[in-house]
Amino acid sequence: MRKYQFQWRLGANGLPHKIDAPDETRRIDSILRQALVWTEASFCALWKPQLQEFPYIFDHDRRAEVLRDAFLLVSDLLEVGKTRLAFSSLNEILDTIPRYFINSHPGLFLCILEAALGLNMPKAPKSLHKKVKEHLAEISWVLHGPSHPLTVLLSQRSEDCGNVFYIMEVLLSCMRDSLAKVFGHSGYQTRFYEFTMAQNYARMGKIEEAQLTLIRLIRVCSDQFGSDSGFVGLSEFELNRIRLDWPASQSSANQGETPDNNHMLFKVEKAFQYYNQLLATQIKQESPTATLEIPCWRIELARYLFHKRRYTIAMHLYCSGSFEELSICNPQVKKSPDTWLADRIANAAKKAFQIESTWAQETCPVLGPLG
Repeated sequence: MRKYQFQWRLGANGLPHKIDAPDETRRIDSILRQALVWTEASFCALWKPQLQEFPYIFDHDRRAEVLRDAFLLVSDLLEVGKTRLAFSSLNEILDTIPRYFINSHPGLFLCILEAALGLNMPKAPKSLHKKVKEHLAEISWVLHGPSHPLTVLLSQRSEDCGNVFYIMEVLLSCMRDSLAKVFGHSGYQTRFYEFTMAQNYARMGKIEEAQLTLIRLIRVCSDQFGSDSGFVGLSEFELNRIRLDWPASQSSANQGETPDNNHMLFKVEKAFQYYNQLLATQIKQESPTATLEIPCWRIELARYLFHKRRYTIAMHLYCSGSFEELSICNPQVKKSPDTWLADRIANAAKKAFQIESTWAQETCPVLGPLG
């Protein structure tokens, strides 16, 4: 938490007296302390009993990732001028929000707060951010009451929040520290959340900090999981995409490197091919007799979204492409409760970028050519 620097002034009697920080600033920090306690307690309640029985259990909640990518794709649609599709998609997202509030997973709450503070819709106007935030605050008030940390943070006026980036950084640190206490500082879930922190730093405009976080993560995870692990590959992909998207940010984060765009693009394509193969292997394991073909427009749209770093929706396009065959061959395969939201957002992206124009009836294998 922030250490307040008290200012000293001479009083009328010639003796110094201290001036405290403004009441509103102190109140926000008090709320953040409560959020830290609540986050730690939530993770302990969720996972400590299960960790005793299953030491290698992994806290992976796809719903938060789908929700985060959905908001980001609304921002993408606004950026390319597809306003009607963007607002239609946003309405569908907001209709699903109450289900996310009912689940007490801290990762879901942080994702909701990211959306309220505008980090997940960077291309949206401030007026839209304000309306979304008010809507989310109202839902939280009804479902969790006025004293819940999320309700209080969502109810703050923008001018009262001070630096929203400071609030997000504190909350991100709360999540990381809580995960470290449950899974350990070198636990896979803790490492993965550090990757999420790097993504948020980039969205907040802290590009150098995002790069430094990823460089450190690649180094420690290469030693811990192996340099050819999927997690290291994804981290390298994210780092190279950030460098391509923000070339002016090349500074001390590169530690003397002179990145070449062609080299970075090669690494990006290598990462995409890796996940292409990974999915094919997964499908074969789940149902060896399934037809491993998906419409070519899905491949192309997934590739586009992967380059935009919308990983969850991109992988969803792959999975849903062969879902009919999987369901027939393996009745145990069931759709996620949030699959329909990913379907809606992916369809909006398909319409916006007119991917289906030439490939409406074509299919191609999962391991088909990408170039």
